[in-house]
Amino acid sequence: MFYDLLVHVDLPDESRFVMALGNINNYLAALNGEPCTVVLLANGGAASFLARKDNAQTEAIEKLAQAGVSFRAVSYTHLRAHETL
Repeated sequence: MFYDLLVHVDLPDESRFVMALGNINNYLAALNGEPCTVVLLANGGAASFLARKDNAQTEAIEKLAQAGVSFRAVSYTHLRAHETL
């Protein structure tokens, strides 16, 4: 069986970003090696947590990336380019 998870974070609130990373860790631990695809999507103010290499979560992000978690950042300007006026 395959399990997929998308975690979305959009606020520049570090505690929410840390909670999202913890949720991913818990998810992976509960699957106990079962195949899965996990993506953390950060947009808006939360995208800065992925852009900076010196924040408190860098080590946790790198560890999850090594476990196969994909990290994606979307900026508001990219979304605006696709708006219909």
